[in-house]
Amino acid sequence: MPCRHFPRVRGTVTIVAAWTVLASMFLSAQSTTAVDPCDPTLARATSDPLAYGRRGDRCEGLYIKEVAGSGGLQVASFVESGTPFEVATGERLQVAWSQPGEAAIRLRAVALQRRVYYRMDVVRDRARTFEWPADVLVSLGLQPRDVGVVGWVERPVRGTVEEVYVPLRVGKAAAPARTGRYVLRVVPAAELVELYVSLTTLDASGRETRVIQRDVPLGYGFYPAERAVSIPLPPLPESGLYRIHLGATLRRGGPPANRTIVFHHAPE
Repeated sequence: MPCRHFPRVRGTVTIVAAWTVLASMFLSAQSTTAVDPCDPTLARATSDPLAYGRRGDRCEGLYIKEVAGSGGLQVASFVESGTPFEVATGERLQVAWSQPGEAAIRLRAVALQRRVYYRMDVVRDRARTFEWPADVLVSLGLQPRDVGVVGWVERPVRGTVEEVYVPLRVGKAAAPARTGRYVLRVVPAAELVELYVSLTTLDASGRETRVIQRDVPLGYGFYPAERAVSIPLPPLPESGLYRIHLGATLRRGGPPANRTIVFHHAPE
């Protein structure tokens, strides 16, 4: 997908100020009690030493996928692109992010390989980094290139809770370098004909304020089921909230698969 030059967004101060107000709103609602990061809905073989379960401050390991999905797009990774690297037993991955305020963030990692049902979940409160021991990954024969990582915070919107994704930086250094190049990776449950990407800016209430691109096809030509699709984003004009809308046509027909995510861009 070709990169374009986009004009600067007007009203940046308004967007940032509004987001700061929202951040303080859900900060005040944060509980001081520890949050259990484990997902109780995941089935796991309790006799397997690598089964999904509590490992220090995180939950990590293999789980049993009971029923295959029939459609949809799973958000598997949202990171800044960086230099590929590998890890060994005893080493740690460094995950870092930028976000307004000090809201708790949920981090989740999933295997990108087909039929490898691996998850890692952790909640970090008032932090912007996470040291992730690589022992479980290495024991499963996985490297950083084989997993996707996402992070999100929650904010109240009109009586409901909305997830706001925070792009992550992953590396081996204490402070993974910023590149400013975001890559979203999604996993379709069924084979696709094409995937269309829209990107807009939002104000703090979720109202669309500017269209950066609308229904631009990726043009890869081949989108097999359960294989991660990389979606590089164009350069972003300013700090603030953005919405990505994905629309996919299915190879076997039926209603289009759609997915929308909101994320916060905070260049430093």
